[in-house]
Amino acid sequence: MITILRRLKEEKKFVCIHTDRNNPSKFIFGKIIGVDEAFFAMSMVSPDGDYDGVIIKLNDDIVWVEQSVSYENKMIQLMQSRGYSEKEVVFQNESVLLQGLYMANKKKELVSVELDHSGVDNVVGYVQSVDEDKCKMIQVDEYGQVDGISYFALRDFTQICFDSCDERRLSALIESYAAK
Repeated sequence: MITILRRLKEEKKFVCIHTDRNNPSKFIFGKIIGVDEAFFAMSMVSPDGDYDGVIIKLNDDIVWVEQSVSYENKMIQLMQSRGYSEKEVVFQNESVLLQGLYMANKKKELVSVELDHSGVDNVVGYVQSVDEDKCKMIQVDEYGQVDGISYFALRDFTQICFDSCDERRLSALIESYAAK
């Protein structure tokens, strides 16, 4: 699968990535922007045709990769009608997870983290520090308020998202509180 993901990254083609064995109609759509031996990074497009941030996910979670001509054509039409604009995010082909965490820390990006295949965002917040085996995050609750600190082993990360609609919505709340 890694060879296929690397080829798709080089081709800069839109793809559907299916990761839920129990729900084959569920997938993420976008362009592969980073691949290493453990993780891939994808610049996502929402079902409405809007830029939807970056997801970093385990390669082993991929059930199948699909290049659907009809779905891609539909999405391109939606993207054009919505004025789609992709943000430039560059990953090298090594340590995709660490690169994502370093980027989030440097840009002070709000991130959502799934741990140990929980199926939910276990922690949402800001990466305060990261090293080769652990990460420290300042937690933010659903109302945009700082709500503690969490520490994680990098081996427990199964997914991280930043700059998606969810993080942008919460960031808007945080900014509105800061303005008061």
